[in-house]
Formats: sequence, C-alpha cells, structure tokens
Amino acid sequence: DALGPELGAAMRDALAEKRLPKTEFLLGNGYSARAGGLASSLVFDKILHGYPRPFEVAPGSVVRHDLPGYQFYDSAGESRSFPSGHANQAVWVSTLLGLMLPELGPQILARGADSGYHRVVMGVHFPLDVVGGRMTGTAAAADRWNDPKMRDALQQAAAELRAELEWRTGRPLAPVPADAAVERYSGHLTFGLPPVGEVGAPMIVPPAAPDLLLAHHPELTYGQRAEVLRQTALPSGGPLDDPGPAGSWQRLNLAAAWAAEVSVEPDGSMSVESRGAISNFRLM
Repeated sequence: DALGPELGAAMRDALAEKRLPKTEFLLGNGYSARAGGLASSLVFDKILHGYPRPFEVAPGSVVRHDLPGYQFYDSAGESRSFPSGHANQAVWVSTLLGLMLPELGPQILARGADSGYHRVVMGVHFPLDVVGGRMTGTAAAADRWNDPKMRDALQQAAAELRAELEWRTGRPLAPVPADAAVERYSGHLTFGLPPVGEVGAPMIVPPAAPDLLLAHHPELTYGQRAEVLRQTALPSGGPLDDPGPAGSWQRLNLAAAWAAEVSVEPDGSMSVESRGAISNFRLM
C-alpha cells in the first residue's frame, strides 16, 4: 500500500508471477524471512516479561474486530503481550525495504508503523508493546544492514525490485513528497505517553544506527549521519528511553531523518531541517 496504487499493483503482480525471488526470500514468508533471522520472533522476550494482552486485562474496553478465518483473540493465557512481534517484524521489513527503495522510504516506514497502531486498535497489544516492537525492529534492521553479506544480498534484491517496477511502469522511480508520511510515522512513535525519565538529556545515537541513513544521505560521513539522527530525535525521557552509552533506539525518528534536508557548510557545521515531523508526537 505504501507504494501507491500503480507501484503497489505492479509489486503485487510481480510477486504473484514469482518475478521477485530475491526480494521474497529476504523479506517475505513471515517469520521465515531470511533477512530477519532470529529477529523475526520475540517469543523468548514475551516469555521473559509475561505480560497479558489488553483483551485479557480489560475485556470490556476492547472492541473486537473478528474476521472469518482469523482468530485474533484465542491466545488468552498463551501468547504474551510485550513486546509486539507483529510491530517488530513490520518495522524491520519496512526499514530494509525503505533502504532498498529510498525514493519511497518515509512512506514505507509509515506503513510499517501503521501495522503497530492497528495492533492497538485491535486490542491485542498495549501502546508500550508497540514501542518496544519498533525499537527491536529498528535495531534488528540495523544489525542486518551492517552485516556486509546481508547488505550485499539486500542490494541485489533492491536491483531486482527496482528493475521490475521500472519495467512494469515504463519509467524510473522518482522521489515523492514525504511530509505527510513523516508526520504519520512520527505520530505513531510514542502514542502520547508522558515522560517517565530525564527530560532534556542529550541524544546518544546507537553505533549501528547511522548506516541506516546511507541510502538517503550517501554524501554524508558516519559522524554527519549520526548528527542527523541526533537533531531529528524524539525528546528524552519517554518510556523505554535508554540514556546510557549504548544509545537510545526509542528516540530515533527514522522517517524524519531520512526526509531531512541537510546542508554541510565549508567549516563542517551542519543544518538539518526536519520535514513533516510533529512536535508533540501524540497519536490520539
């Protein structure tokens, strides 16, 4: 859906005709997706935390959305709530796909973030579950992208996907305005949860994160990409924010960083203009 009606239809047709074997092998097949590996499942994390789901804790507050053939609410006492495995998977898949198709990167990220929001609407996850899933999914994508062999495989898949989409549409891919996508993605990041930690703390960027900007800001150095992440980050102190030396995955606003307009002056100073991000990051 994030690719729009024309490109989205082209990708669906290409998948149906089995013309994207590398892309499907790496990103498709759910929990068996090769690019995810162990990061595709958070079952051990769920067992460790052991939190029940919203429809178990407050059944009277959940509006059930049942569909024929789908059992969304039959895991009471079995499948745990934190963190959200669906959000985790949607985020690492959409992050890697956004690196493969940077022209549509923010739109793809926003669609992945929608998936986590839908889990809350369904009453099968709490907002904090989705925040945790986004953090693990972003970290997983960074881990895979920083692996030289996996990056090479993803770049091969990107070439396959780009060639197929351009052949089907008869023209090269082109960037589209990202402001609305950045705003939608930003609105899904914290669900408006109030700060619980130190407000005003400096942003410490996880060492693996700056290379997630390579496809969108290839002209920047590693340090400059880290600075873009710093300047587009969420405020400190939110739930699950880690102010320690390992850095905060919770504060990263990847869509804002991808879409930012960056200029570097001769003296090395940087100007980062974030596009579409909203200031209060409230979802509801």
